[in-house]
Amino acid sequence: MKKIYKLTRSQIGVLYAFDENGNVVFTNKNFVWGHLKINQKIDFNKLNEALNYCFKKNDSIRIKLCQEDNKLFQYFEDYREQNFEIVDVNTENDVKKLENDLINRPFEMFNSFLFQLVIYKYKNGFGGVILKVNHVIADGYTLGLLLYEVLRYLSKKIKTIISFSYLNYIKSEEKYPSSRRYKIDKEYWKKMFENGIPDIAYIPSNKEKYSFSKANKIIFDIDDAIVKIIKNFCKIHKVSNNTFYTSIYSIYIYKKTSLTNFFLATASKNRRKLKEKFMAGMLSNTAYFNVQIKNERFDNFMQKIHVSLKNGYQHMNYINNYTRELFEQYNDNRKLPTSVILSYQSLQLNPDKLNINFEITGDNNVGTYGSDIIIIHIFEYNNKVKIIYDYLEEKYSIKEIEKLNDEIINIIRQVNENNGILINDIEM
Repeated sequence: MKKIYKLTRSQIGVLYAFDENGNVVFTNKNFVWGHLKINQKIDFNKLNEALNYCFKKNDSIRIKLCQEDNKLFQYFEDYREQNFEIVDVNTENDVKKLENDLINRPFEMFNSFLFQLVIYKYKNGFGGVILKVNHVIADGYTLGLLLYEVLRYLSKKIKTIISFSYLNYIKSEEKYPSSRRYKIDKEYWKKMFENGIPDIAYIPSNKEKYSFSKANKIIFDIDDAIVKIIKNFCKIHKVSNNTFYTSIYSIYIYKKTSLTNFFLATASKNRRKLKEKFMAGMLSNTAYFNVQIKNERFDNFMQKIHVSLKNGYQHMNYINNYTRELFEQYNDNRKLPTSVILSYQSLQLNPDKLNINFEITGDNNVGTYGSDIIIIHIFEYNNKVKIIYDYLEEKYSIKEIEKLNDEIINIIRQVNENNGILINDIEM
């Protein structure tokens, strides 16, 4: 009999969603996927060996779900060597079909592996790996970690993978309610709410009725010149790109809603400890932070956002685990503290260091289905930036999302031209 464990808060968050009637339902639709394309001849036996080695070292990939007494648990399956099938392909369209087939293949959620994988091979010996994992066992960071480990194994730049068991994360969450950290976090949020809970941030819509089950996403490639402007701006002002983008979207929300004291959320900084940086698994938690707007210089406002983000990350465990308990004290019935979640992710890989010609792409399913939220992903890969909007398609039109993104770029241009511009002088 395998030893079973409770699910973590972040795991539960991706296994349940709201249906059209507002009921909480179990879902198998949340997943992330990555595509490692290798543009040179591959030793496919070595690739199979590399994948097996990575799955052996990272135990979260071998998590399976089970039920006991109608309650949900998880256990770690013992490692057994896998002989992954290799599919012969002739064209990029063949690969795209493999990718689409994998993305649309459902998961068997109980007592089964929660990853799906396909290796493909061209006649010239080039090829790649497409890996899809249910969100309950991995976040986007995990996919990057695994695929980079595979590359390092292939390049012979790695003798052993440094990894830490996901069980450490499970146990740390179990200990949290009796920890000193819990008391500190609770006191922080109580003090913040002394004068009431900040408002819900939202992106306005003219629609009053819409389905929670129909979601869409739009991806915008940000012009290289704009990316360069942002990087130079952040370097001069000694702030992170995450702080900059968060400040820009905060001002956008203020301009659109007139809210001056509201909650935003970020799912950017998933791993706060060194061990967690070498841990595969579902660690994505949402950090909530307070935005207060007054008519001040943009550069001063940005520094305040930096502090607020830092505090949100530091004390996020309590509000993530005890939102209902916290809000009930103030007779606040909201299901979530905010309707806008930002996610900044940066993946900077140097192919030259590995002596392998490769590309990594990937995505998640539409993340906002089942919830009345909009998720804004800012994804930076080797100095290229994409902004991805996940939204309810009956609530917003494509033109509305395109206008939103255009207005964001317009704000970026204005603060770059005058970093001391007053917030009220920024135009939409």
